[in-house]
Amino acid sequence: MDEIFHLVREGNSYMVKSWIDCVQNDFNLVDDHGFSLLHWACWDGHLNIVEILVNKGAKINSVNKCEDTPLHNACQNNHLNVALYLIKNKANINAVNIHGNTPLHYACHFGYQDLAIELIRYKACLGLCNRFHQTAIDMCRDELKDNILELAKELNLDLARIAFRQESISRYSRQKSKEATFAAQSTINIDELPVEKMLDSNHLSTTWKGYWQGNEVVIKVLKIKESTPRIASAFNQESKRLRIFNSANIQPVLGTCVCLPDLIIVSQYLDYASLYSVLHDNNNLDFDCSFNIVLNFAIGIARGMDFLHSLEPGINFDLNSKNVVVDDDLTPKLNMAESKFSFTEKYKIFNPAWMAPETLQKKAEDCNKKMADMWSFGVILWELFTRTIPFRDLPAMQCGMMIAKNNLRLELPIEIPNHVKKLIKICTNEEPNKRPKFEMIIPILEKMSR
Repeated sequence: MDEIFHLVREGNSYMVKSWIDCVQNDFNLVDDHGFSLLHWACWDGHLNIVEILVNKGAKINSVNKCEDTPLHNACQNNHLNVALYLIKNKANINAVNIHGNTPLHYACHFGYQDLAIELIRYKACLGLCNRFHQTAIDMCRDELKDNILELAKELNLDLARIAFRQESISRYSRQKSKEATFAAQSTINIDELPVEKMLDSNHLSTTWKGYWQGNEVVIKVLKIKESTPRIASAFNQESKRLRIFNSANIQPVLGTCVCLPDLIIVSQYLDYASLYSVLHDNNNLDFDCSFNIVLNFAIGIARGMDFLHSLEPGINFDLNSKNVVVDDDLTPKLNMAESKFSFTEKYKIFNPAWMAPETLQKKAEDCNKKMADMWSFGVILWELFTRTIPFRDLPAMQCGMMIAKNNLRLELPIEIPNHVKKLIKICTNEEPNKRPKFEMIIPILEKMSR
């Protein structure tokens, strides 16, 4: 772990990129002080490495043990170009650390005039007080103070003081990397997994909330007809490919445990659980599913699928909203714990509403899995913009039969925006070979969010 931090600090972008491209390397890992790779890249002003990490999906608002974000670190060291890049990529400009200081507090304290003025132009709040009842202006030297007050007057900014309140810090601006502590270990002893409560039980598995290494985890116990040493060996081999730490939109398998007859998968516990739960079960959300949030869900899922489709050999993952989890910063992630193994029953279908018609009519080996995934994505788009369960009034078996044999299809209601309707139609083209690839629709979705 020390080596990658050294490479980041010396600005070796080639080696950093090579390290990140390995699927089992977690680019959100942290050191003993809670500094992520992005924190150090911003501290040292290595814009090229900052761009690599952000483009890969590093948590831009992650916090260290003093609750500094990468933007704090860039501003502490007067790296204006890095600070502007972070802000343009949705860094929280008014994030406060353990002392109540914002990035603007540091720019003013150290007398970085150009940086302070740019932060103010990007809507940094001038009235926020830290723990010591100081605003950023209070920390300025005389000349800078005069210039900022003049700018505030020009921009008609509110200078009213806002008292510091620890509980007011938005948790979306305080992202801590949990997976980082797990990346080095894949095999888990059953004695290391204390269980708190059952979360769910279905035909495929029983899931529990538990703990591992002091962190909340989901413990999934597979239900299979017979656990043999041969199946256990296959489980161990195949699960290694599910430990994908280098994609922001993949929820990796953290580790596995074989305690015959039980085969156990461990993954990170998330408060929001699945996207299905967010859209259909949770009436107490602390955010609104606005157009932009829904669109960001779609973009994240598309990026995750594009990443999965780049892997060879591919991973047997069924795309539906039940198999997508939502992180505490509202990042959607494809849950690798829901992937299929070679020894699981191949011909049982449980979520046909999201499945492409050809996959319900033919054998799996006769279908183009990537094109079938695009149909499933089209159904998720419909689900996101209607907040409705597809074919909710039909039992699964009847739903599958009617899609396969009776041409049952989703109707596009009037409330879905026309450009989204058009994309859904493209994704769910009846001819698989005419459906687009994920790399083609990501720019379309990103353009919608502008």
